[in-house]
Amino acid sequence: MKFLILLIISNSAMAAQQFIPTLKKLIELDPSFKEVENLQEYNQLVEKSSLSKLIIPDVSFSYSKSKDEVIGTNIEVNSELTRLNLRYSLFSFGSDFKEFKSNQYGHNSYKASLDLTFIEREEKIANLLFNEIRYKQSLDIQNEIIKLKENGFKIAKAKYTRGSLSKNDLIRVNLDLINSKSEIINLKQEIAAITIELNGLDPNIKNEFKVFPWSNFFSKHGLKRINKIQFKPENTPLSQKYKNFSIAQEERANSEFLKHLGSFSVNYSRDLYQQEDSQDAYGWSASLVYTLPLFENFNRQKEVQQAKASARTAKSYYLYYKNIQNKDIDSKIELLKISYEVFKDRLNTLKDSEMIFKNVLKRFNKGLISVNDLFIEQDRLLTTKRLTNTAVYNLHKNYLSVVHRHGLSVSKMPELVKETYYFQKLHY
Repeated sequence: MKFLILLIISNSAMAAQQFIPTLKKLIELDPSFKEVENLQEYNQLVEKSSLSKLIIPDVSFSYSKSKDEVIGTNIEVNSELTRLNLRYSLFSFGSDFKEFKSNQYGHNSYKASLDLTFIEREEKIANLLFNEIRYKQSLDIQNEIIKLKENGFKIAKAKYTRGSLSKNDLIRVNLDLINSKSEIINLKQEIAAITIELNGLDPNIKNEFKVFPWSNFFSKHGLKRINKIQFKPENTPLSQKYKNFSIAQEERANSEFLKHLGSFSVNYSRDLYQQEDSQDAYGWSASLVYTLPLFENFNRQKEVQQAKASARTAKSYYLYYKNIQNKDIDSKIELLKISYEVFKDRLNTLKDSEMIFKNVLKRFNKGLISVNDLFIEQDRLLTTKRLTNTAVYNLHKNYLSVVHRHGLSVSKMPELVKETYYFQKLHY
């Protein structure tokens, strides 16, 4: 194996070391991922706030300063009132606890959504990189073929000068060379379009990937590592997002309903009253308060029904995605297996095609075969190289797709594509 095999296998290890860090960096700069990630602190505070309501009293401080005129006199009196208030929710028939559980499950749903978004953006950006590599490989293949055809044209021109080749054959060789050169423009346009999109994520990116990163890994390990992963659709980020959201909405509905029963709270205040020309006066008050909502224009009922409707919808989505993932993973694994077999076959056929073309080229130089025979072998070699490039691309793409269907990420678990890593069986 010469040109492409060397690129596919030998340089793959170097590309693999750089690929994951570059991919992870681009994901972290992606605005679609940042949009979800930027809500992380807010969701943490929502859960923390509901927990603090269960165990920590509300504390407030007030200070007022006033000037009053005594009725019937011109005497003005200045006074100040300083007050420290504490309110502790003593018992609310479980509504506060249900609110905390709702926010807790809501935070879990958010974390699953963040993982899901990371995986979705990883697939999007990785496929951009894979496509760029594929077009770069195709460009290298096309340039190599052009060199072969330029050499063939020189030979054909010399044979035409000697009178051993017709003018029509010479024209056909030249046209074939020109047609091959026109493909260069299309490939460069595809590469430029991808480069622009990647530069949108990172203007300073130095993307020098010219070979697929995991070809050497696939040649050494095949599909062994991906086959060791236990697939549980209920534990994927997609399922966890809707499952936790459904429970969160059910708990929210329960919390709103229990608020109909009212709540008990303990209120305590400590006062300091200061009046000019008078001694400071201290005071305090404590009270046990029971609050029962009687009529709120059906506002609480609306909140309950809205939460129940959201819970039912989320549960439907959870069951839908849980069921669909079983079929989806089977389909993706089947495509991956086919891609791997094609990958192995293509590497062998490329070697054979290069050997056949060299033999044919030698025979053409000796005048033993026609220019049509040379064209046939050139086209066969070109087609084989393109198909080999596509096979390597498909294997990378389908492998990544299966990893993602398991709810995993190669950026967070590089051992899935690392050549020298001791791999243990994965469990959720």
